Amino acid sequence: MSAPPTDHRRVSRWIAFVAFAIAAFIVASAVVTGSGPDGRVRGFVTDSVSGVPISDAAIRLQASDFPWVFDTSTDSTGYYEVAVPSHRYTVTTWSPDRDQVTSTVAVGSGQTIWLNQTLPVAGPRSARLQGYVTDASTSAPVAVGEIVAGHPWWNPGQGYVNQSSMNSSGYYEMNLVPDGYEIMSHNVFGYAPYDYYTVYVGSGQILWYNISLTSNPMDAWINGTVSDANTGAPIAGATVIAQVDGTILPSAVSNATGFFSLTVPTGSVELSANALGYAPTLTSTYVWSAGEYVLNIGLTPLAFGVRGYVRDGVTGAGLSGIVVTVDPLFGSGYFDQATTDASGFFNIPFPPDDYVARASAPGYTTWTTWLFSFSPGVVWANATLWPIISTVSGYLVDSLDGSHVPGLGVTAIDSRAGYSTYVYADASGFFSLAVPPSPAISVAVLGQAPYAGNIVYVATHPHRTTWVNITLDRLNAHIEANVTDALTGLPVSGASVYAAWYYGSDWVASNATGSAVVDAPAGATTYVSAWATSYLSWSSVLTPAAGSNPLTIRLYPDLPQDVRIRGYITDAVTNASIWPATIRVTGYDDQTPYAYADGTGYYEVWTVAAPQTVRAAATGHAAGEASVDPASGETLWVNLTLAPDTNPPLVESFTATPSIGVSESNPTSLVAHVNETSLDQAYLSILKLYSVSANVGTFLNLGRFDASLVSVTQPSAGNYTISASWDTQTPIGHMSDSVNSVWWPSLYAYAPFQTAVAGYWDNATLSSPVPAAAVFDARSGQLLYIYNSYGFFGPGDQPTSTFQPYASGVRIDLTSGAIVGYAIVNGPTFAVGSLRMDLSQGVPAGQYGAFLELYDSAGYYTPAAVLIQTTPDNVPPVANAGPDLVVDEDTTVTLDGSASTDNVGITSYRWTFMDGTMQTLQGVSASYVFATPGAYVVTLTVRDADGNVGTDTVTVTVRDMTPPVVTVSSPSDGASIPGSTVIVAAATDNLAVVRVEFLVDGVSVGNDTTAPFEWSIAAGSLKDGNHTLTVIAFDAAGNSASAMVHVTVANVPGGRGLGLSEIAGFLGILAVIAGIVVALLLIARRKPRRPAMAPVVAAPMVAPTSVPTTPEVPAASEPKPEPAEELPDIDNL
Repeated sequence: MSAPPTDHRRVSRWIAFVAFAIAAFIVASAVVTGSGPDGRVRGFVTDSVSGVPISDAAIRLQASDFPWVFDTSTDSTGYYEVAVPSHRYTVTTWSPDRDQVTSTVAVGSGQTIWLNQTLPVAGPRSARLQGYVTDASTSAPVAVGEIVAGHPWWNPGQGYVNQSSMNSSGYYEMNLVPDGYEIMSHNVFGYAPYDYYTVYVGSGQILWYNISLTSNPMDAWINGTVSDANTGAPIAGATVIAQVDGTILPSAVSNATGFFSLTVPTGSVELSANALGYAPTLTSTYVWSAGEYVLNIGLTPLAFGVRGYVRDGVTGAGLSGIVVTVDPLFGSGYFDQATTDASGFFNIPFPPDDYVARASAPGYTTWTTWLFSFSPGVVWANATLWPIISTVSGYLVDSLDGSHVPGLGVTAIDSRAGYSTYVYADASGFFSLAVPPSPAISVAVLGQAPYAGNIVYVATHPHRTTWVNITLDRLNAHIEANVTDALTGLPVSGASVYAAWYYGSDWVASNATGSAVVDAPAGATTYVSAWATSYLSWSSVLTPAAGSNPLTIRLYPDLPQDVRIRGYITDAVTNASIWPATIRVTGYDDQTPYAYADGTGYYEVWTVAAPQTVRAAATGHAAGEASVDPASGETLWVNLTLAPDTNPPLVESFTATPSIGVSESNPTSLVAHVNETSLDQAYLSILKLYSVSANVGTFLNLGRFDASLVSVTQPSAGNYTISASWDTQTPIGHMSDSVNSVWWPSLYAYAPFQTAVAGYWDNATLSSPVPAAAVFDARSGQLLYIYNSYGFFGPGDQPTSTFQPYASGVRIDLTSGAIVGYAIVNGPTFAVGSLRMDLSQGVPAGQYGAFLELYDSAGYYTPAAVLIQTTPDNVPPVANAGPDLVVDEDTTVTLDGSASTDNVGITSYRWTFMDGTMQTLQGVSASYVFATPGAYVVTLTVRDADGNVGTDTVTVTVRDMTPPVVTVSSPSDGASIPGSTVIVAAATDNLAVVRVEFLVDGVSVGNDTTAPFEWSIAAGSLKDGNHTLTVIAFDAAGNSASAMVHVTVANVPGGRGLGLSEIAGFLGILAVIAGIVVALLLIARRKPRRPAMAPVVAAPMVAPTSVPTTPEVPAASEPKPEPAEELPDIDNL
């Protein structure tokens, strides 16, 4: 049953009218006035198999964060309806002879939500639970409320439930499906709720279960006033609900003065109040004994709100009927939802809080935004839903042999809409994913042995398929782990060793000797972790090389933290307690228990029984340390005194040796000597000169050294030495368009194989540029998209828009090397349509600096710099375009230059070739589709940071896969022809037709190699009757196509013989001829005798008049030249 009764529809129309009127008023007044009326949940409850309506089924709606429970039951048609405040609810439906069903529903203000439920038939109710419910003190029967047999808290909403009310003697009974049940009281007012241990009732069993309830009389009153929390004005008509120890009590409604009164028992009382135009609130109090308690409640008006339009991302049209929800950001609180009108408009009031707003519809992506309480009043938030009308398809291809790889999972993620979808490649390695149109689609293949996986980035377009074949490398790095106990050095067997990279993973367990080998792709950042029972987990990051990669893993036993270290942190000079101070205990694996000193300087921290270091740090003080070696269960007092430290780290010297002529083969040694009581952190970075003004250079920071490459030692107390080496190997990006170019920092990865640059985006419609990020494919250098507050834009979306990068800069005196300041550096302005960024692992020749940053434990900071001049690199890169390729036409070919090498690093890969016009592709690998068969010579040009060039070529042979197009021009299909005829074929090809073969009834009769393509059938070659004429056209690649016609042959005499109709026709013709002869003889008698004539020649046989006339056969004196080959004997065909 799918439609409600007529009177229900009338109610629905009335509610819709009222909701529309309220919405119209809100829009007209342009202010948020309040939420609409309660919503309604309605529907039908039917049998899950037969569809028969279920009457008297119980429906309960319950909120999780408010004491709201709403009960109703179905009528004789299975219909139910219940009014509820706007919120999310758990809906439980059950009946005595059916299992319960649990679902969820969200209801907005004034909304009507249909929720139909189907209940499965319960198993045989062959068990019975019965008993008496009495007062525990007086033994008097309890005759109010119900006893419920439900399921335990760990398995709610499942299986069979039943309930029974008590009669006047307190007796209850219910039939049950044999199972375990939790017996509970429900709505037994005046008594403490009963909820005891689970009992089991078996088949055929009658279980007497008497219940004694502890009296908790409702002899206390909570009186109060409900008022506006902002103005203090009383609120009439507010609903106040109380819950005591899980029991929902009868509600009260505030009067005209806002007054309410509730009768409650003793215990912890939760109260909620809700009124039109206000957010519901929750408060609590404790009722100790009988008497009056005063509790006033303030309600927060719905003075805030969100409104906007929901639009189709492709057409821009408003979308009607879209549900927009507003949920509390942290799980509990005010909820509402609304449906967009015909123009796509929505308006949802709410109180001050933090929210997440969502809009979704079938066939579209989901829109999400966040609304924070510091945004005053009404917030406009327009939603864009992107239709899922695009497709990404392709094949998974083994990079080693080109075969297709089946069975791996492929995920597509749209970064713009947050949409994702997943599919497995089929048996042929093919995959196809439905996605929205977007410039920010990631297609990932999660690797599993023996494949590493891969990620590609594509743009999709409306109603189009984007083809992308994904090449999968084999796992060629072997991480050979040796897992041992960190304390004993003994091998650990059965330890799980897990290697994960951005797009794949591998796992293995260690053997009896502690050995474990996991595979990973060479050159990929790989996260290796290990864990075992009774040990702490271990993790590390490495970049494995091809082949063997030994790795030592030391697992620390998981010792109990049963050692208490306590003490005081004081000032070494004043002996005053220090607050705040942070205390950390280090030295046992990567565990770092920590604590904070309180106002007296006291701290307490728990750790394991192992040698460790206790370190305390506080702002303005040098750190203090102490070494400990506690026993299990021991309590140690460790008091630490911290010396005041008002001096930042002092750099006594910072040198680069050599400072001139630095190159990949002539690295510089960076050494800094620092005077500092307690050095906390030291960082080294490389700076590149960007501009010079008045002998002051502005340098761009290219990024910090990896911490493992920087050595920090303390040769003596108060002195530190920081050292590292630099050989020009620092990643840098080369940004360019068709006009400008610049070397620019590429400081962070936005995603695997991506790099991003911060900057400003501008177009003709903006009053000023807006902050944005340009995201590039780190492998090809291609700009993927620009992201800003207006959305995501691919290079083809707004090609004339511009992007200007910015970065932090350090200003250095070029004579002294002293740091004189800092600046934000704005780069050139680039056209988005042609912007790219090629990454280099080595820097170009020029002026550089090493940048040292020091932090001490007292919170002070000191920077320093030293200048470095690199020498130009004169060694050209070696280009390697890979082996020659053979591909089919109209399929994607991938050009791979990854085997190219350089002594420093290659910055750009450029592929050029002729395909009609000159084509240019960029990137270490590039894809192209050749539409025309032939051989193409592709030139790869690689360039390093100093402009040195190397070239190589690869030949791509494109196979012709397009068959010719052929038709039979003559005779036409169904034609009747004489015994002799000419078969004429019309054939074309994308290149050329080299041969047409002619067949009669499946037997080849000849070939023609030049146009026009035709073949003659001699008279008498075919028997009278039906025949099939076939032509097959071939091109030079062997592609072929065929066409055929069906004809009827009627021969001249000498053919197959004459039938009755032919004989009758022939006799008729003879009669006509005889008549003519007689007439001539008569005429001859009247005229003078003429000379004798030549003998009369028999007239040729003609086709019956019912047969269409066939084309005239060429004169026998001018036959078309016949092929030299002998014709087959087809007289009997």
